[in-house]
Amino acid sequence: HESILFHHPLNGFSASAFGADLPQSARGMRSSDFCAAEALLNRKGFPAYPGPWSQSLPVETGWFPTLADLRSVLDQPQRLFASRLGLKLPEEAETAPGEDLIDPNGLERWHLRDQLLTARLEGQSLESLVSVLHVSGRLPRGKIGDTVLQKAMAELPDLPVFSQNDRLTANLRFPLSDPDSNQSPWLLEGSPRARWYRRPGESAVFQFFASKPHSGSDYRRQLLFAFDALALAASQRDTEPHPLSEARCVGTQANWVLVLPPPIPARAHLGRLVRLARLARQWPLPFWPKTAGVAMKAGTPSAETPPEAQLKVLESAYSEWSSDPQDNSGRPDGLLPATRTLFRGCNNPFDWRPEGLPDWLPSSGTPLAWRLMVEIESWRNTLNLSTHE
Repeated sequence: HESILFHHPLNGFSASAFGADLPQSARGMRSSDFCAAEALLNRKGFPAYPGPWSQSLPVETGWFPTLADLRSVLDQPQRLFASRLGLKLPEEAETAPGEDLIDPNGLERWHLRDQLLTARLEGQSLESLVSVLHVSGRLPRGKIGDTVLQKAMAELPDLPVFSQNDRLTANLRFPLSDPDSNQSPWLLEGSPRARWYRRPGESAVFQFFASKPHSGSDYRRQLLFAFDALALAASQRDTEPHPLSEARCVGTQANWVLVLPPPIPARAHLGRLVRLARLARQWPLPFWPKTAGVAMKAGTPSAETPPEAQLKVLESAYSEWSSDPQDNSGRPDGLLPATRTLFRGCNNPFDWRPEGLPDWLPSSGTPLAWRLMVEIESWRNTLNLSTHE
């Protein structure tokens, strides 16, 4: 204990917030923080620090979300709160190109599928690609490499053939109006986060993925697919000679089809997320799409759901959130660095009822996690989105 290193003022305040017997949300991110906190507790008698979730930040004026901010609302809204605190969390760094959902431990396996998927989509020679993978050492030689390759090929969906020129790479750019004021619209712009393909003159746009089905991952992918498709629709010109009318997300066992609205209604759909983005800058919102996707097998969140059914969904969410999976689905959301930092000391974020929340959130009086699931499901249900096996 000769020297105590504080990585950030939010870490290392009290050992009682880092005990190994506490839930994952109550643990620190680093073992050195535990040692520092234990020394301060034993020698200085510092009180336990409940974590950033325990008190909201003041309402911001003049803050307008970017396109990436709105997308984060459906993926990891905790990033918006962390960015306001000046925190740079590990999961904010891009781990791989594209938008396939991956287990970080299987990054090489994902990268192989991604390269095979792109080659098949764009009519490239698979034989040449496999030769390059062998020479570079990214694919083992012999029977092991053949087995890995055959398994990766089997996981690819049936694909039409596109050319490299069919991939959409132009930046998205469109105005968005503030739903809470009459101020002038602000401009949103950014490059497409998903790999979209569209043949000249056709009204449909496609994206593809090769991950295995999983209720949590599929729900997350579906939300992000809807957002990315709406951003494409919103960026179209009103006088587009060949407007987009349909977006398709094609996987190995399920396809999603979104009938695209015209640009102005698409912008209205995206504008509904502005309030959630601003709320996420005040509170670390307890919404994790993978956890929510698994929990919704116990029931669909809505404003009319009876209390008994609400409890089943929230209990299922907590069980998934705090679990230790034995498969390749990745870390549970309760172990993400954002969760462990912002929800430290919160034993169960699915039973958290903070005061001072806005009236526009549905299901007043219920836990914030439930209110968020109801609001996001309500947003999703306004879209013309269907699933095809």
